Amino acid sequence: MNRKLVTLIFLIAFSCFAQEKIEVYFDFNSADLQPKYTKILDSIFNTESAIITSISGFCDVIDTNAYNDVLSKKRALIIKDFLLRKEYQLSDTLQLHFNGKKFANTTQNAKDRRVEITYLIKENEFQKINKQDIANLKVGDSIALPKFYFYNRSGILVPKSRPVLEQLYQIMLDNPTLKIDIQGHICCQTKDIEDTSKKRAFTVYNYLIENGISKNRIKYSWYGSTKTIYKLPENNEEERNANRRVELIITSI
Repeated sequence: MNRKLVTLIFLIAFSCFAQEKIEVYFDFNSADLQPKYTKILDSIFNTESAIITSISGFCDVIDTNAYNDVLSKKRALIIKDFLLRKEYQLSDTLQLHFNGKKFANTTQNAKDRRVEITYLIKENEFQKINKQDIANLKVGDSIALPKFYFYNRSGILVPKSRPVLEQLYQIMLDNPTLKIDIQGHICCQTKDIEDTSKKRAFTVYNYLIENGISKNRIKYSWYGSTKTIYKLPENNEEERNANRRVELIITSI
């Protein structure tokens, strides 16, 4: 069956700041910033819309209180120094917190070895899925999620795209027999070395599952750049945005 591509959108404009948080993890007994996190931080803060408001360092329970106070401080300051070197926007009222192990689990836990970065990001507009048009869909039709963007080379959704995810969840609630296949795609390269298309499809899938949508109604798949809308290499940013997408394939109405 030939699939019909259906774009169901209308524009709502607003201006506000949304508070977001990113966590950076460290190796045991280390304050060294891992290269993978420098890429993530660059993808988030290389924009005029993001303003960093607080940086908080943490440790696990291993060693003394005094030692962990120093280590959590080193971790927070290494993040601050990195952000300053890159000339990213730090708030004039930036708060620094060195928490040592006061909030750590009682056993050694890798998730305690972290720095939390809180930031504000300005949202100017977002796109919504038009629920009224769902009734016109048929099995095999494809919905391209509008303005559904992720941070570069990751499955982390940008804040302005989250209302689209919430709309999709509501559509699944309003249409209890609707089943979908969530398909992830990328742009710009022939091989999806980091499984980015998989991560993006899973982000949508996991959100719906965590909010109570039954697993027998949704599945996810990923195709890298094997099903591009425009041929590689793309000619402009518009074509790249069209290729780096998440689509929903209707499998049952």
